[in-house]
Amino acid sequence: MIFLYTKKILVQTLTYVYNFLIEEKNTVERNNENRNI
Repeated sequence: MIFLYTKKILVQTLTYVYNFLIEEKNTVERNNENRNI
């Protein structure tokens, strides 16, 4: 039971981190495009 709970938290954390990194990457790419214009 505690393992399932830990696994759930781990998955949520990984999802959060993954989404955060994707957002950062998109933001950086957008900023680069704006500079090129």
